Amino acid sequence: DRLVIDWPGGSSETFDGLSAGKFYRVKTDSPVAAWDPPELASAGVQGAPLSLPSGASGGRIVLSSRLPMPKLPYESWGGQARVLDCAQQGPVAVNIWASWCAPCQKELTLWNEQRQALADAGLNVLALSVDHLGEDGDTGDELQSDLGGLSLEIPTARATQRLLDQLDAMQWSVLDRWLPLPLPCTFLVDAKGQLAVIYTGAVHPDRLVKDAELLAANNRDLLAHASPFDGR
Repeated sequence: DRLVIDWPGGSSETFDGLSAGKFYRVKTDSPVAAWDPPELASAGVQGAPLSLPSGASGGRIVLSSRLPMPKLPYESWGGQARVLDCAQQGPVAVNIWASWCAPCQKELTLWNEQRQALADAGLNVLALSVDHLGEDGDTGDELQSDLGGLSLEIPTARATQRLLDQLDAMQWSVLDRWLPLPLPCTFLVDAKGQLAVIYTGAVHPDRLVKDAELLAANNRDLLAHASPFDGR
């Protein structure tokens, strides 16, 4: 119901009458204005390739200023509620995938083959499926059967819509573009529970191992890695 903002410069301002789950534009010394985001499909809502773009390769966004990750609700294959607290379980790579996504399957196979290298780098892994969130979503038993063909030993489970909405918001806050999450995508979180890198598209485990070293980098090194162009 109430939002209190400490503005740069030391002033503080209180806004009342706000509703949870809504979007607002807030400016100094101005009334709060409601804001409606663009009508785009939420990740996993349709459960089909049309709503979740898929690609074998993608982007790598290193955050020069890291953001705290919220607690992420997900489900076991049996439907039991679980929560990933990245501040307690990091560093962790949170991966979003689907069984119909060929790049996802290839990526997870590579992660599984190099799971010891990921563990040696100090990284935990959690791969979360979105198959069940579509209108014709697969059941947990069906997906586990599909996974059996991949012989995965890395931790896997089911994403929730709430988790996807949270990751969507994190992506938007970094890119300032309201785009649906692609498949696959991965969020690399440091030991303090702060988002460090976003991968849009498949990421090789060798890249994750290298970026694990980046998790403890100083600000200067972070700025160098966050820049999209090499300096001179």
